[in-house]
Amino acid sequence: MSSSIDMISVEKTALADIANMAHVTRWHAMNVHRKQSVAEHTTLVTIYAHVLLQRIYPDHSAEEAMKVILDALYRDAPEAVVGGDIPTPLKRLMEEGFEDGESPLDQLERKLCPEHHKYRSAIEGTPLYSISKLADILEAQHFIMIEGKPPQGQQVFEMRGKAFRDLVESSRSRWPELIWDEAYSVQKELLYGTGYKIQFKEKFQR
Repeated sequence: MSSSIDMISVEKTALADIANMAHVTRWHAMNVHRKQSVAEHTTLVTIYAHVLLQRIYPDHSAEEAMKVILDALYRDAPEAVVGGDIPTPLKRLMEEGFEDGESPLDQLERKLCPEHHKYRSAIEGTPLYSISKLADILEAQHFIMIEGKPPQGQQVFEMRGKAFRDLVESSRSRWPELIWDEAYSVQKELLYGTGYKIQFKEKFQR
């Protein structure tokens, strides 16, 4: 007997659903100073993924760069289609008892956002997937460092930091030819670096 999920057939994600990423917010289970839209998160993840790719894998091809960018752009698109951002602990609970990628939530995301599955499948099992995922973790860590309220914000910041380290080291063991230490350099620059800011007052007082 076919389930209701099996009866869904979507050739491509509706553009209106993609546009909805600007209104769907993240961090529902967190006490934060402001909510973050999925579109904001996705944009930053894509930029960070590009930076990480340049630093970790400088000899990548143009095709590999495009694969990383497309995965990052569509990484969280299902959240705009399947009812918003599901907190990670709840998502993990929903996945228990199913093979990887076979939970009802995973099946629904594949049906309603086929580009997400297509671009993810193109890089799974490669260092490109790790680079895209590192960008995702890093963006979350940076956002919660700035916008998270204590004590929960600090706890999540530390958890994301551990997830980042674990993924860097597991990726290093699988693909030792790449420059994984650069991931830590990018993380340090983002979290603790000082951006260039024009000192307008100083300029106009001259």
